[in-house]
Amino acid sequence: MAGYIGSKASVVSSGVERKKTYSITGSTTSLTGLNYTVGKVHVYQNGVRLLDGTDYTATNGTSITLTVAAQNGDNVVVVSQASFQLSESYTSTEADAEFVTKTGDTMSGGLTVQGTVAATAVTGDGSGLTGLPAGVGGANGVIFNDNVKAQFGAGNDLQIYHNGGSGNYIDSVNKDLYIRCNLDAGIVGGDIVLQPKSGENSAVFRDNGAVELYYDNALKLATTATGVDVTGGVTTNSYSYLNGLRISGADTGNTVYQQSGDLSISSASGAISLKPSGANILHATNTGVGIGTSSPNATLTVSQSANNIFAVERTGVSSGSGQFGINVEGNSQTTVSYDDGAQLVFGTASSPSTHTGFTERMRIDSSGDLLLGTTSADARLSVYDGTSWAGSFGRQGGGTHGVIRFTHDGTQVGYIAVSSTATSYVTSSDYRLKENVVDLTGASARVNQLNPSRFNFIADGTDTVVDGFLAHEVADVVPEAIAGTHNEVEVWKDDEELPDGVSAGDNKLDDDGNTIPVYQGIDQSKLVPLLTAALQEALAEITSLKTRVEALEA
Repeated sequence: MAGYIGSKASVVSSGVERKKTYSITGSTTSLTGLNYTVGKVHVYQNGVRLLDGTDYTATNGTSITLTVAAQNGDNVVVVSQASFQLSESYTSTEADAEFVTKTGDTMSGGLTVQGTVAATAVTGDGSGLTGLPAGVGGANGVIFNDNVKAQFGAGNDLQIYHNGGSGNYIDSVNKDLYIRCNLDAGIVGGDIVLQPKSGENSAVFRDNGAVELYYDNALKLATTATGVDVTGGVTTNSYSYLNGLRISGADTGNTVYQQSGDLSISSASGAISLKPSGANILHATNTGVGIGTSSPNATLTVSQSANNIFAVERTGVSSGSGQFGINVEGNSQTTVSYDDGAQLVFGTASSPSTHTGFTERMRIDSSGDLLLGTTSADARLSVYDGTSWAGSFGRQGGGTHGVIRFTHDGTQVGYIAVSSTATSYVTSSDYRLKENVVDLTGASARVNQLNPSRFNFIADGTDTVVDGFLAHEVADVVPEAIAGTHNEVEVWKDDEELPDGVSAGDNKLDDDGNTIPVYQGIDQSKLVPLLTAALQEALAEITSLKTRVEALEA
């Protein structure tokens, strides 16, 4: 050691300097059994001199009280002196063995420092370095070698270190990790910013504000007081859940699914659009919904430049396509189309959504025939009712008005008109429609060929006898009054779907294998001209006979 404490024994008298050493067991603040002069005493703990009045109190000459208790294994030395006298002296060898030098020395055992340690460097692996105070390291800070951890907490719960490669780590072992910016009242700022490199934000946590996420220093997601603002799109290849709303995405498609409750999509001030592949398929505004248009002019507006505007399809049908469509043609003509192998049926139901209690009211069959009150067509229009009128036609207002008009190839050939008191059945009879006009002669003879009869109709079921004619008998006399052919039956036609083994012209058969009759009919009004001519001939003959009788009587 370069220096020593004390003086040679020959310089001072015995008893001028006193030294007492305490080997501490347990923990104590009291050092007793002393004899010292107040103000002339020095105390050393583990080789470090303590400060009088700060680290210990020595005021009674017999004991000393330590400010901080000495611990088990500590070595405490008390040296007291008389005025300018030394109680003991140490040789250089003795001092070297007792105390550490200023530089380059090594001390074994623990070192407890009550005050401040000023050092420019701490060497070693740092494995036993604990309790470093604030401010350690100076301008260069505290430097830790690779994989040497700065550990905090009694259980080394927080660890900060560099792994020797490209990674830096902050580990919170079995504990929560809090990163906080505690601000005193009135201080502005306090944001927490994560940057992968200087000037490039990845995440910013605003004081009393948003949490912001960035991509390449561009803000993409930020929380707000009411929710989340997203700049750009959201892509997912799995499920994302938001309070029961499941959003999933993959290369083959995306799905939005509400697990329970209602799914509501709303816009505070704008419209809502569905645009697959950029096409505006559905557009909802606060005035209506547009399908195929972004400008709906009604509660529902459907727009399409081609094909069906509206189509309904049923899958799993036994035949046909099961399709029904509504279209507006290029000339603004509206068309309704359906599967040509099916029938379009209209009806009412007690629960239309489930088809419960459905009752048919009208149908259009696959041939285009319209049927009301029946499911079997026998004409283009078939109307049946079992208890009430099958049809009703009328006009309002005074005078005579037509209610049904009959045409042939676009030319009117008759009509039915009504007035307030009567019905007129009118057929074409204008002279401008006729040629080769001649008088009707021989009427009486033709009338005599008619065979008026009395009979009942088989289908009537009441055997009620009526007056009339047999159609085929009248056909020989007034053929224009008869429709149909005597003993005609239904036959297959070229434009019909023929069963196997059947050709056009073959007779149709009913379920019992019988031919199906096509019955003749009569328009008895066509007999009126003949009857009128016959009556005129009879009247002329009566007049002639009357003249002859009058002449004979004269």
